[in-house]
Amino acid sequence: MITDKFLLSELHQLPENLKEDVFHYIEFLKTRYMEQSLAVSKTEKKEQKSTRKFGSAKGKYCLSPDFNKPLEDFNDYM
Repeated sequence: MITDKFLLSELHQLPENLKEDVFHYIEFLKTRYMEQSLAVSKTEKKEQKSTRKFGSAKGKYCLSPDFNKPLEDFNDYM
């Protein structure tokens, strides 16, 4: 296993331009790790959702009695 001391000693031996590349690569790895973590948590949330139950919204919505009547605005087209 690579230790922090070993990584730091290797990093100190690099020229400045390569140190900058290493920094960018570390940022890339952190971003990729966060995206993967978010993707895993989203799939876990999807699995946790309860299934829908047919008729669960019954009585919550009320349509007007003339719901199916044609609208006056469209008389020219009928």
